[in-house]
Amino acid sequence: ARPEGPRYVSFYLPPKQISDMLASNSRDSRQTLLAITLSTIVALALVLWWLFRKASAPVASLGNWARNLDRDSLEQPIPDFGFRDLNDFAELIRTGQLSVQEGLEREQAFVRHSSHELRTPIHVMRSNVELLKKLKSQNPETPTSPKEAAVLERLDRASQTMKDLTETLLWLGRDDTGQLPQ
Repeated sequence: ARPEGPRYVSFYLPPKQISDMLASNSRDSRQTLLAITLSTIVALALVLWWLFRKASAPVASLGNWARNLDRDSLEQPIPDFGFRDLNDFAELIRTGQLSVQEGLEREQAFVRHSSHELRTPIHVMRSNVELLKKLKSQNPETPTSPKEAAVLERLDRASQTMKDLTETLLWLGRDDTGQLPQ
């Protein structure tokens, strides 16, 4: 009959035998660990380099495409940049540029159409103010009340201000931004 409970087994190795075996196992383990570590580092570096190249090329291509956008290239289809997010971003850039382009075209059309429409009524006002002044100077015997003179003076100043503002705004809206007349 065997007694129940834990059993212990021991084996005796002399100190000299333990040192040789431990040194050999330790050296082999260090060499294996070093080889695995270096291999992992090289593999990780290669994977990171490949991922960086794969991701940076389409981003650089998108940047070049966006820098070279002009009126003609806005009408062409967007190239495929290889990633859905980059394609969406390119569409966003294109849509924004088209919106800006349309706004500029509307602004230029407004300036072209409004040039005559704004100048004509102002010219009529200025001409009538000058005509009233001339009529008053030709008929000095007709009494002019101070209120009439003040109204005529306000009309003169307001129409001159409108003329100056309109000319300035129309000049700012012109395509030709040459030297202003002095």
